[in-house]
Amino acid sequence: MSNVNSELALRNQRKEAFMQAHRENMVAFKAFENEQKKDTHFKEIQDFAINGYFEKQSVVNQNIIRDAYARLERGVASPSDRYTIESYFENAKREYYKDINAKQKEKQDKVVNKYKQAKKMPRADKLSGGGDTSGKSDVDIAIEMMNNRPWEKIPEKYQKILLGE
Repeated sequence: MSNVNSELALRNQRKEAFMQAHRENMVAFKAFENEQKKDTHFKEIQDFAINGYFEKQSVVNQNIIRDAYARLERGVASPSDRYTIESYFENAKREYYKDINAKQKEKQDKVVNKYKQAKKMPRADKLSGGGDTSGKSDVDIAIEMMNNRPWEKIPEKYQKILLGE
């Protein structure tokens, strides 16, 4: 009888250890999810991950991701399921920003090309926008800011010039 009682106690300890690890796994996933939601582009990234990026995956990977996410939603996911979804989302996020940066670079290149064309024309500095007291045009100022400042610190007026809006 003592062997049976000790075996039951061991089984309960293993069960409790498993449940503790499972709770920690789910808490870690919720923390990851909450951290991702802080991104200003979260909805767009989520939409990209669910639609565009998901469709680029092989059928096998799609099934793995779909099944892992379903287990996470039901609260029965393993650590490998959590890792699968987290790494998939991080990869989708990286691809999303790569696409966004490429589109912004393309717009900036168009603006720079327009600026170069305007510079070749007579009085381009007068026609491309109001100059400041240094004699520089708005486009000159915008390009100088683009080269010397992070995008977030460029005033909206100059961001619009750089984006060709």
